[in-house]
Amino acid sequence: MSALVAESLMPGRQSHLNLRFKVDGRNGIVDVAHPNTVFNQALVLRLPPMQQINRQTIRNKRRAISPECRQLFHTRVTSRLIKLPAFIKARRIAAYLAVDGECDPQMIMDHANRLGKEIYLPVLVATRRPKLLFARYTQDMPMLKNRFGILEPQANRAQLLTAREMDIVITPLVGFDEQLNRIGMGGGFYDSTFAFHRNRVHWKHPRLIAIAYECQKIDIKNNNNRDVPMDMIVTEQALYSKKNIKK
Repeated sequence: MSALVAESLMPGRQSHLNLRFKVDGRNGIVDVAHPNTVFNQALVLRLPPMQQINRQTIRNKRRAISPECRQLFHTRVTSRLIKLPAFIKARRIAAYLAVDGECDPQMIMDHANRLGKEIYLPVLVATRRPKLLFARYTQDMPMLKNRFGILEPQANRAQLLTAREMDIVITPLVGFDEQLNRIGMGGGFYDSTFAFHRNRVHWKHPRLIAIAYECQKIDIKNNNNRDVPMDMIVTEQALYSKKNIKK
């Protein structure tokens, strides 16, 4: 991303500082709220139509969110998610450690821990088709970096559980749409792990709930890169579920 250039600012009012930049050679504008304003629309990123946007562009949008907005957005996402019946009933909850500007589930994990729920993190297992298993997680346990530099709990194979043994899996994503389609990082690990989730008729464990920022919402229609669809997607602005999918 190139250097940001201020376009306008009116201190002391509910105004915005418009920052012009380029992503992948395309022009865009970030509207960042003045520190004294409400954060409801603290970050709005205007970009070209989805067919011109790749994963890196969306990741750049995600990284551009200010620390203050990010903290507020995490609070809002947490508030929505912990009220879900699926969360309230869950005993085993898998989440992840946020990297690269991902929406951070740490507040959700902390709340679940206070309620006595078991927290798990994904562990990448080298098989013919790499997939994820899940290790019990506590904040004081030893961690190791996997081949992508992401921290995982140090656990032996006998201690790992399968996706079907989780009640909820909170997943990261790069992009999503209102039809609950998800675009991940492109490695296919979540997709291969939850392939069984695609065509089942009756609900079985786990419930797949993605968390994201609203600025990651895109048009995935006719995009072959989409992964296994989610059961729900929670952002700082909305809860997307099968009940409100537009037909």
